[in-house]
Amino acid sequence: MKSVTAVLVGTLLLVAGCDRIPSDEQHVTASDPATSVEADVAAQNRINSVFYVALVPKIKSCWGRVGGKGDITFKYVYRRDATNWVWKQQEIEESTLPQDQNAIALQCMQEAAQGSSFPMEASESGRRSQEFVLHWTWPVPFPQDVTALGRMIDTGGGGETGCRKSCVDCSCPFVPGGGVVCSCKSTCSGYNPPCILDGDKKGCRMQLPKCATGKLGGFGGVIIARAR
Repeated sequence: MKSVTAVLVGTLLLVAGCDRIPSDEQHVTASDPATSVEADVAAQNRINSVFYVALVPKIKSCWGRVGGKGDITFKYVYRRDATNWVWKQQEIEESTLPQDQNAIALQCMQEAAQGSSFPMEASESGRRSQEFVLHWTWPVPFPQDVTALGRMIDTGGGGETGCRKSCVDCSCPFVPGGGVVCSCKSTCSGYNPPCILDGDKKGCRMQLPKCATGKLGGFGGVIIARAR
């Protein structure tokens, strides 16, 4: 009888402990458009800077073997390791290159990205998310002067007017006479799909991990602020 009681007590404690673990679900009930723009700018400048420092030096010689001209987008998954995001895997998401060049580009990127990492921000380390998903586009070929990519990042982009918007977020503007009315929208940074709108349109439910979209050397802050 004592053993049965012990098992029951242990089970109840386990369930109670699970209830205290924050959910991966994020319930958003309001958003500020200005803050959304700033979040997009910050996310893209952050990842562009990481990739320029960590990946470009490793990939630039190999990238010259990729034929054709266009863009290739990779979906990267970085996993949590203490207070860092560490590369886990990647795949080609979209490409305008000749089909036979995609495998070459993937191999180049695989060799460069393996082992890469970058520190979490304070807001990320306090969340439960175990992964960070990035949708990032790379130009083929690189500029003849690769440092031009760095200058494009510093000065606000390479002339682009937006991103692929592979992420989702909740837009909750105030509507005169109707109060706050939310809707799901595709964004440059936010959460991974899906976004589920509340029945009363007063909020949205989304799931971690967080998501960011961008292009190396493009979509800089000045351009985004104007476009939005």
